[in-house]
Amino acid sequence: VSNMSEYDNPSTEDIYIYNSTIKFNTTSDSNYVFLFDIDTTGDIQIIDSEINATRYRTSTIELEGSEVLIQNSTIWSGTKKTDSGTGCH
Repeated sequence: VSNMSEYDNPSTEDIYIYNSTIKFNTTSDSNYVFLFDIDTTGDIQIIDSEINATRYRTSTIELEGSEVLIQNSTIWSGTKKTDSGTGCH
């Protein structure tokens, strides 16, 4: 997307993520919801990389493309709890 007002329109370009770490974190005290969405009519390649969105109550990673390649990479989505007890942190 070259113009942020076109956020609902998919890209027509290829997306490459090489040798990268992308970690999403929250400092919010409410609504721990996160969506990481790549929507393209081109290809998506994630190689030797990590995408981590585990510090949310609800996180979703969506990758939509004509071909999606994930090679030697880790994709984390969900919740991460580091304390004992009944709460979600």
